[in-house]
Order: sequence, then structure tokens, then C-alpha cells
Amino acid sequence: MDGCARRAWAVAFALLRDRDEAFDAVQQACLVLARKPEAIPQGSPWPWFGVVVANEARNIRRKRRPQTNRLDEGVPMSLPPSRDPDPVAAAQLGETEARLREALDALPPKEREAVYLTHVAGMSQVAAAEALDRPRATVSLHARRGVARLEAHLARPASRLTRALALVPLVSPPGGWSGATSAWTQAALGALPATAAVTSTTLGAATVMTSKTVWIVSLTAALGLGVLGGRYVMPATAPSSETQTANAPDADMRADAAGTDAAPLEGRGVENVETLRQKLHDARMALARARTHADTLERALEAKRDPLAVKTGPVFTFGSLGQLEAIREANWREMATAARAVEGGVLEIFKRTEKGEAVPKALYLTLQENVEKMRKYEYRTIDKIPTSAKHNGELTHPITVANLLAAILSEVGLPLDDTQVADINRLGNAFDKAYEGLVRRFDADTPRVRRILEEYRLKGRFREDLKQVLTASQREAVVNPETEGLAGLDLHDPTLMILHTSPVLTGADRAEVGAKLKTVLAKKFAVGADDAGTLDAAVEAWLGGVARILEPVDKLRVKHYSYEQGLAAGEATALLYDRMLRDVPLTDAARKALLDDFAFYVPRLIRTP
Repeated sequence: MDGCARRAWAVAFALLRDRDEAFDAVQQACLVLARKPEAIPQGSPWPWFGVVVANEARNIRRKRRPQTNRLDEGVPMSLPPSRDPDPVAAAQLGETEARLREALDALPPKEREAVYLTHVAGMSQVAAAEALDRPRATVSLHARRGVARLEAHLARPASRLTRALALVPLVSPPGGWSGATSAWTQAALGALPATAAVTSTTLGAATVMTSKTVWIVSLTAALGLGVLGGRYVMPATAPSSETQTANAPDADMRADAAGTDAAPLEGRGVENVETLRQKLHDARMALARARTHADTLERALEAKRDPLAVKTGPVFTFGSLGQLEAIREANWREMATAARAVEGGVLEIFKRTEKGEAVPKALYLTLQENVEKMRKYEYRTIDKIPTSAKHNGELTHPITVANLLAAILSEVGLPLDDTQVADINRLGNAFDKAYEGLVRRFDADTPRVRRILEEYRLKGRFREDLKQVLTASQREAVVNPETEGLAGLDLHDPTLMILHTSPVLTGADRAEVGAKLKTVLAKKFAVGADDAGTLDAAVEAWLGGVARILEPVDKLRVKHYSYEQGLAAGEATALLYDRMLRDVPLTDAARKALLDDFAFYVPRLIRTP
């Protein structure tokens, strides 16, 4: 018997974990075939039939009541013995297969279903996703995780394990394989419309079947009754005398229907052997072409499948900010796509510039288009998400970062699981509590630079803790080691909140950088020539604070400082302003301007050729 019926049984059992319910699901799927045989695709009916089985299984699962004869979800246990054991499967089932089945049963439900459908039932990820009603990328992730768990539990390499999964003996359905297949087939044939009955007219030695025979051929193909040696093989059931008379005009046909070896084709008077062989060859070539075309269409569908099509809203709504319409109504799927495009575009522009290559105008236009998509969110959250930063405080807030991360991971097929969501919710609530504590400590005499510094520090801590929640694969998908934590290149880093307001002071050496800072401060805060000397000690203290980050860099990289370098610059600037408020004569207007200033002064030494 062809593997289609066994695959159908594997799908049903994987989803229902109950032999009787799985039997019913396959039988209901067969009835669907009988009622709508025109829907059966030409060529191989699998995985289309697998999706039909999965739909019926889900219908049964939705209607079921709590039962005691199903396997507990996710609890390690061996499968119960079949009430009608298949002797062939039982003979083949050794210790290794038993351990494999036990390990399969121990998998989390979603991973087990994905492994069963893609590795045991032989469905593609696209078909399995349709059968499970989940995004393709999610099914792919669950299948990979499931195989990884099995690999670790059984200490088998992945290549051997996947081969073993493809050959794993299945728990037989009630009545055994032959009985179940016969019951499914007879139920389906019995449900065929009367107009679909097979008729025949004998013309000499040839038998010409009416076009409605296609109903039976399609049905038997879908049920996996197969084409063996150029003939259709029906279930091994004893046909009635009426059926023999109507459908089997000679002994050879009856032998085929019984699944036994048939007499040689020579001498039947229908067609000679060479003609039949040529037709069989042509049919097989046509089938190969159809399968190639199907594979092409499947890849095209997979490429266009959007894992986030059913959800554009937020994953995270922690704290009071979670109630903001701007967050609840944001199209996070669109933002995720735009964010990836912006980050990729910025990096490409940087690399082209570094190589001295011209940047295409189209790249700038695409970049701007996607920036505007993200600004829609920013416009709606300004003055609603608390921040001391002048720019991008809203985009660097944990509730934004977390939702954007969740959307990006879903888009690339590595979504957060329930435990990760809970952990990130905890981190978000901890950030809110800590930020509220900061705000209570600040007063009218706290320079804005210090407020920004403490917010920057908190957000950096959240970012690091967030990365620890992710799996290695997820981190690899969202963290680019080449740009991680670099201002202007890593658009998910807190450096984004200081990028546009932090002057970069360049020079060939420490003295030149210090002189530039002194000039900037004197001009910004109206320190006259007579009082300029009071700035010397403050600038010298600032230079001491940034000494650890004073290292030569290429000119093109001066603005791409790291998070840690930005933190050092912020700490030194906050101390600089504290000293200026204490030691430098300032007018009331200058003092007010200093208290409200938002600049971190970032020193960069230019590397000489």
C-alpha cells in the first residue's frame, strides 16, 4: 500500500493523540474526497489530502470533551499498545523505535505536531503550516526545536534522526492497517453520488470506461492506493458478486482488486507490452514535471507568506504605557519591516561610503520611505512616552523596543515563546519602576544631561537583559556583531536617543580635543574672556573622565561611537556641568540654559594615515 493513508493517519494521530478520534478524522477526510473529488489535485494528492485530514482533526478537537484515553500533552510516556496491533509494525518495533516514540511523546505539543507532520508524515513546511493553521516560519521553528530536543535526548546526529523519523512505525489504527484502510475506502466509495458509479461497455476484447471513472481513480489515488507496476491496487477486501460482475470483467482485474500478483499483461488483447511501457514512461515523465512545477509554486508561496499577516498589534502592553492608543493601534508588522529596511540601508550606505563608492539615489529614497513609516509611530507617542531626551526617547523606550523586537522575530520565523514574553514583561515592569524612582529623585536643579544619562543607563541595562532572554538563534537574527551598540548603525540601541544631540569633538590629540570643548562651552554659556580660565579645571576633569575612550579611529567612523563610549561621555559631561554650576560664573540665562542642555560631549581622536 502507498504511504498516503499512513501519512494521513500520522497527521490525524499527531493532532488528536487518540486512536479512535484519529480514525474518525481520516474517515471524515475520505468522505470529503468522495463528495468533492474534483478538488483532488492531479498528480500526487499529498500534501493536499494531509491538509484535509488536519482540518477534520481540528474540527474534532474543537468539539471534544475532556477524556481519559488520550495521551497527556507534553508528558513523557510510552504509547499504549494497539487494541488491534499491526503484526508487521509490531515485528519491526525494536528498542530504538520505542525510545524514539517515547521521546516524540515527551515533546511539547506544538513541537511534536510539527515534527510529526514534517518528518513522519512527510509534509512540506508550507503544507504543514496550512494544516496546523500557523505561520510557516513558526512551524519551521517548532520542527527544528523538536528535532533538536530529540537529538539531545537520544544522542543521535540529526541526519540519522531525521531518517529514523521518516521510518518510525506508527501506532496502528483500530482494526489494524488493512481493516482501517478498507473501512475508509468503503465509506468513501459508499458516499459517492450515484451518478459517479463506474459503468463499462464491452467492445470486442477491449473495455472502455466512461469518463466518470475519473472519480474512482482520483479517490483511490488520494487514499494512497497507488499505482504499482502500472496498475491500480485496491484494498484487500472481498468484493460482492455484483461488484465483480459490474467492475471486474476478467480474472486478472479481480486479482488486481484483491492486491495479488496478476498474470502477465501479454496476450490480454488490449495493448501490447511496449505500448503500455511507453505510456507508463510518458505518465511518469508528466508526473515528474508536475511535481517540479508544484515545488516551484510551493517555494514561491513560501517566499510570499507573511508570518505576521494575522497580527499587527502589540505583543507587550506592560505598565501604564501599554494602554496608549498609539501603542495598541500601531502596525508593528509594518514597523518591523521598515526597521529592518532602515538598518540595512544605513549599513549599506556606510559600507559604500567607506569604500569610496557612490550611493545610489534609490537607496536614499528607500531609506527615507521607511523612516517615514516609523515616524508615524513617533509622531503619535511624542509627549506621551516619558523621556528626557530631545529625540528618539520614544523609540528607545522598552515598550517600543520589546514590541519591535517581537515583530521582527516573528517576521524572520523565530517568534518569542510564552516564557520569553513573560520574562520580557517582567523586565519592562522593572524598568518602569526604576524610571519612576529616578524621576522622584530629580528636582529643578538636576541638569537635564544627568536625567538623560540615567535614562540612557537604564535603557542600556534593559537592552542587555533583553538579549539574555533570547535564544542563540534569535540573537543571531536581530543582533549584528558588526554594528551592535554603534551609534547611527544599531537602531535598536539607546545610542539612538543621544545620536543627534551629542557633539563629536575630534582632534589629533587630547589637548586639541580639550581646547575645542573649552571653546564650545564658552560660546554656548556666554563665559567671557575674563572668566574663561574658570573653565580649565572643569575641562581637565572632563578629559580625565573620558580618558578610557580616547583611542584613534578612522575619520569615517568618528560618529559611530559605541554605547559604552556614549555612557562614558555622558558621565563625564554630567560631572562637567556639576562643576560648572559650582565654579564658573554664569548669568541666570546661562545657568538656565545649562540646566536644560541635552548634549553629551563625545571625544574622538582621528587616526593619522
